[in-house]
Amino acid sequence: SSGSAVTELRVASLTTIHERTSADDGATWSASAAVVTGLGSTVRIGAAQKSSTVLYLFYCDGATLYSKRRLSGTWEAAAAWTNTVATITGIAASYTTGGDYSLVLTGTEATTLDAKVWTCIFGDGLSYSVGVWGPLLELTSANAGSSVSFSWPGLDKPDVYRCTYIETFSGTGAYKRPQVAHTTPTAAI
Repeated sequence: SSGSAVTELRVASLTTIHERTSADDGATWSASAAVVTGLGSTVRIGAAQKSSTVLYLFYCDGATLYSKRRLSGTWEAAAAWTNTVATITGIAASYTTGGDYSLVLTGTEATTLDAKVWTCIFGDGLSYSVGVWGPLLELTSANAGSSVSFSWPGLDKPDVYRCTYIETFSGTGAYKRPQVAHTTPTAAI
């Protein structure tokens, strides 16, 4: 959201991403409109708003992550990222005032199939040029045979970056645990 403007993005019928907008803090909403169509069956979304006129949607179709910008109400073409993973199970995004989008991704690594939580920067002129992807940086990991997976990441920066995600163990004594990580006041994600 930005001021009284609010955007809702959601996956509809597993193959389409829809958008609704509100200009009055959610009291009334526009009709739902398709933003992305023709997706496969494994879709995850995250979004971050830079200003009242710029919003980025980050979504995956299988193991490929895409960025799609809405500029002054008009959606531009999507662009695929330059990193490689086996799966993406979750996406969270936040905009850093002054430039760059920070993302937290959960999924599995391409060569080992180890479960991972990664951070990644999508450039907006601070650390990387506009539209340039930074490398995946590992936040935590679990061996492929450990019956551990990660999902449902969240990311915000009220003062420092705060990341949440779910760690799931599916073996004997199965559990789902929320995990929390944060940066120090001077660290970048």
